Amino acid sequence: MLFIGLTNNNSMDEEDIIMKIFLLLLPFLLTALIMIYYFDNQFIKLLTKIFVSGMIISLPILYFESILLSFRFKPLILYELYKAVLVTGFLEEISKRYIVLTNTKAEFYYQEKYSGVVYAVVSALGFVTLENIFMLLIKEFSLSVSLISLIGHLIFAIFMGNYLTMSRQSLSIRKRKYYFKMSLVVPIVLHGLFDFIINIDAYIILLIFFIVLVILLGLIYYKLAIINFIYTKKNKSS
Repeated sequence: MLFIGLTNNNSMDEEDIIMKIFLLLLPFLLTALIMIYYFDNQFIKLLTKIFVSGMIISLPILYFESILLSFRFKPLILYELYKAVLVTGFLEEISKRYIVLTNTKAEFYYQEKYSGVVYAVVSALGFVTLENIFMLLIKEFSLSVSLISLIGHLIFAIFMGNYLTMSRQSLSIRKRKYYFKMSLVVPIVLHGLFDFIINIDAYIILLIFFIVLVILLGLIYYKLAIINFIYTKKNKSS
């Protein structure tokens, strides 16, 4: 019986290691799939640069986060809000957005409907890759937390990318400025709420939160489709 128990434990350990390796490699695999879909040498170079830049910028951001999170205060609910919104949400989203903006300055990069989403998602995948490696090195890597974190980063990136595309394709200067601001504000708020709900273990609220996100994404995609249709029509006629 002892031998069987040891065998099962070893098997569980092996499965755990395999799952950790899979989750560490998953951002690379997703980025590779995006590159294969958009098989173009110039585009692949751009996505590679965004991915690597996303990885590099995560190091100083994670270090700065650890410093800011060391300042604890009461009541606990305010500290959790501070941690989720002002520290994690703000720092991570503004850094991922910075990577996208510095690598896609020209309007040429936003001619397609989902261009912004692709850039933002690849930036997020680069960020979460080194974040997971860092968590593994300090022995705080959790399969469930890592998976939830990856899903969260991708969701916030989709919102960010949609707003960035809308800010480039809208014909109204006022709306361009509005969408550009929203490309930062919305991901920060969503990231902060996402982390806050998880930190207080309110998983029923998390389910409602996901339903609201799906509805919001549907509305944004509808708006993006209209903006893209007008933008494409204008380019064809000019």
